[in-house]
Amino acid sequence: LDVRKRFVQARISAELRCASEASAESFTPRLAIEAIEEAEELGLDLSQARDELLDVRKRFAQERISAELRRALEAPAESFTPSLEHAINAIEEAEELWPRSTAEADVLRASPAWMEGARSLAAEIASGLARHLGAPRRSEKGRLLGLLALGARLGLVAAELARARRALDEVSLPAECAVCYSEESDAYPRPCCGRQAGGNVMCDDCLAKLLHLRCPFCRASF
Repeated sequence: LDVRKRFVQARISAELRCASEASAESFTPRLAIEAIEEAEELGLDLSQARDELLDVRKRFAQERISAELRRALEAPAESFTPSLEHAINAIEEAEELWPRSTAEADVLRASPAWMEGARSLAAEIASGLARHLGAPRRSEKGRLLGLLALGARLGLVAAELARARRALDEVSLPAECAVCYSEESDAYPRPCCGRQAGGNVMCDDCLAKLLHLRCPFCRASF
């Protein structure tokens, strides 16, 4: 048992050293956590080791947040939303390492990059809403609803998010696809029998699934 305890303590030291020397991309606390849990089963007091591991995890969490925010702010427009979501996921995971009542936890959401991300998201919501009000599209409404959900997680002003949501709900949308009835896909009149005010409209996904490229309404070939 004593030999096993010494072996576990040596393993913990090695795992903590590897963790502290790892890069942000390769860092994983799993092996160190497993070693600490095994040692505690043997009755060893490892409060210091847990504190050391927590410090390492906090440092890498902050580095990951900074990297994700930087990628989001540098991403092209079409990649901004998923990139920002990665950053939000990172900060929400990191917040588990800090008591929410501490000033240290507040620092996570007060960095210049985080504030810039919030401003960029607010600007994207405003511009997207303006486009949607001028030319409503089902796909754009779905995208904007996703942005509003990110805004709530990012800490944007709740009243402004609610106002944008009401504006979305008040806009009349074009007819839904008469084949799949998707509420999020844009549908267009078919060139054979469709009319702008008629019901023979189809989304691109349904069009792509047609084996023989025939209109499902009048059977004409496209």
